[in-house]
Amino acid sequence: MEFGYKNIHLMKDKVVGTGAYGTVFHARIDNLVCAAKSLHPVLFRDNDPSTAGLHKKFLSECQIMSRLRHPNIVQYLGRTTDPQTQLPILLMELMDCNLTKFLEGEEPFPYHLQVNFSHDVAKAIAFIHSNQIMHRDVNSNNVLLLGRVQAKLGDFGMSSLLQDRKSRLTQCPGALAYMAPEAQSYMYSEMLDIFSMGVLLVHMMTRMYPNPTDAHRDVGFEKGRRLLVAVPELDRRREHISMINSSHPLLPIANNCLEDKAAQRPSANHLCQQIETLKTAPTYQESLKPRAQERRGEEKSSQRSEQEIEALRVKVENQQLEHQKLAEQLELKDRQLQEAQYRFTQQQAVQQERKRPIPRPIPQSETAVKKLQKELSASQEANSRLEETVAQLESRALHLRDQDGATEIGPDWK
Repeated sequence: MEFGYKNIHLMKDKVVGTGAYGTVFHARIDNLVCAAKSLHPVLFRDNDPSTAGLHKKFLSECQIMSRLRHPNIVQYLGRTTDPQTQLPILLMELMDCNLTKFLEGEEPFPYHLQVNFSHDVAKAIAFIHSNQIMHRDVNSNNVLLLGRVQAKLGDFGMSSLLQDRKSRLTQCPGALAYMAPEAQSYMYSEMLDIFSMGVLLVHMMTRMYPNPTDAHRDVGFEKGRRLLVAVPELDRRREHISMINSSHPLLPIANNCLEDKAAQRPSANHLCQQIETLKTAPTYQESLKPRAQERRGEEKSSQRSEQEIEALRVKVENQQLEHQKLAEQLELKDRQLQEAQYRFTQQQAVQQERKRPIPRPIPQSETAVKKLQKELSASQEANSRLEETVAQLESRALHLRDQDGATEIGPDWK
């Protein structure tokens, strides 16, 4: 265990996500709810020597994440051991969702938010490159979000140290759709992450998962051998790129990142500068305006709701006073009726003794009481409807005060 936490509670029933090699679930360290990542125990049941590499990579991920402290990198919280499986568990910051899930949803994704998320990821890549680390698996699954506020880079299971910029011992194991052309060779550098960033930009602008065509094109035979020619990356991804508005400010940046030759791609620092420049442009500022207007509209709507509530409260109070008066009148008439009926009963008893008929008295009093009863019932129903209306408007006003403009509307750059 690291960081000296007093209590660690693993909540394996609350799964965040699962993959081929491991699972991420909720955990609680002291009073903090976080995410816990562990390898699948089934991979280690047969003492397969190949699984030793997984264990080593997992520990390497923990070691690399422990070195990284940056606002746009998922926060490492420590490492512990599963008491049941004795396998290591990585403890980290709990995020809301990954970018893939967000892009597959229906929530609006305005231009300024595209720029913000792009800038966040670019800053994370620049930071790890400055620490001689390349991620090797930058994709939408590994970009995690805190609401609509911040994007962070996570999952460093495939990351590697930049000890030798020309030689690599293994092929890149990242997502195929995000993979640079040099990834299949043993000669690649941190520019691999820049290419993946370009794919990520296209993914964000189209909201469609990348689906490039084949990397090689068959051009026939020569001397009995089939000839294959490499297809430029921009051509492989032309179908999705053509869906993007040609004036979208992020498009030329994405195209630059997707250059076939790594040397022609921008560095992570230059990429940050390019995206940061977009934040000062009128297009970015215009995209922010609808949210400000929406907030002002919500404030006005909230003020109107409060005025309506106040008016209805006054109306309800007046109705309640009227209701009270009717109730008092009904009670008075009821007493008068009871007294009259009592007198009638007494008179009837006396007349029976005298053998003389007596007419039924006070029919007008009974009619008045019934009328008042109907008026009271109608008043109660009206009062109940008004109270329901007040409750609904109070709930609406509270909702408007609590919400901070979740829905954003911006220019459609698709």
